[in-house]
Amino acid sequence: MDITSKKIIFIISITSFLVTTAMGINIVLLPIILKTNNISEFYIGVSAVIDLGAGLLIAPHLNKISKHISKTKLSSISLLTYSALILILPFFINYIVWLFYMVIFGLFWFCFFTINNTILNQYINNKHRSLIISLNTTIICLGITTGSAIVKFVGTDNYILYILCSILTLSTAIIYYISLSDLKINLSYTTNQKLLYFIKKRPDIFLGRLFQEYISTTILVFIVIYGINNGFTPENAALIISFYTLSTVFDLLIGYISDRTDRLKYLSTSIIIATILMFIIYLFADQYYIILISIFLLGTAIGYMYINCNSELNSYFKKEELIAANSCYSMTGNIGGIFASIVTGLLLQNLGNIGIFLPALFLSICYFIILTYQKNAQNR
Repeated sequence: MDITSKKIIFIISITSFLVTTAMGINIVLLPIILKTNNISEFYIGVSAVIDLGAGLLIAPHLNKISKHISKTKLSSISLLTYSALILILPFFINYIVWLFYMVIFGLFWFCFFTINNTILNQYINNKHRSLIISLNTTIICLGITTGSAIVKFVGTDNYILYILCSILTLSTAIIYYISLSDLKINLSYTTNQKLLYFIKKRPDIFLGRLFQEYISTTILVFIVIYGINNGFTPENAALIISFYTLSTVFDLLIGYISDRTDRLKYLSTSIIIATILMFIIYLFADQYYIILISIFLLGTAIGYMYINCNSELNSYFKKEELIAANSCYSMTGNIGGIFASIVTGLLLQNLGNIGIFLPALFLSICYFIILTYQKNAQNR
């Protein structure tokens, strides 16, 4: 890799850690704010749906938007907006106002992470793609781990956490804009391609992304509430998220191996393992240490899915297709997140603990049915 590529990877690594530390704090605090204000699990899920759904709205248009405003400027605007809004978030007015905040969050987060992923993937080659993606994933998970751990030690009712989140995202925006404002990304835009085009070309990538995001959203949105409902303190429930993201210690190894093998060789196996672990989390809902171990292993399986699906996506499609392909990839993830937010929230509220497992089983079955059907269709 040349000096420019190394510089970009370094800057994205720093900013990813800062911004995901803020996210790690908010992943714990946001559902607690709603729970404190007597919002049910279902409506906590709806809040997450609004956040993710806003990303779905902008996904088909991100290609066009990025032609009229530089990618670094758009990312910086996203971060600045977040840093301002997070300061007023704990002053809960009512649920409708909260949903308005979630729309804004969703729009800007989708832009930031999709553009970030596109920039990173343009400046890395296929030889080291999985390794670099796993490095970035490791940093992101370390940020979330750090954020949730900060909540554990500071406490959930301290306003200093929101000030810290604002400072972290503001710092990210400044570093991002100063360091990457002159960056030139030479991509041709294929605005005539429909997002469904990419899914039909590689359904395994997008189904893997759907399942991975379902699991991630379920854990990040509901595990704190799930833990509290099963007798854990909010701080101990927050530590469950830290164990989930701490599994990133294996991501570099996964990336290293994946660059030397078939990237999606064990995707089906990882989906089976993740489904079994979700069952264990349901079965031993009140056993704190079993939950921690299961969550750690689950994070490892999910890390494998994310690294390899992301790497395969960006090495399979052409450079001129990358923005549209990554928008589709992010959009598919949002659909998985929306499914988790609505269905898991509804099932947890009405069926209890088993609601955290049933959607995983359903999606796992769907994954194998669809891929089997596609394989049979190709063999005809």
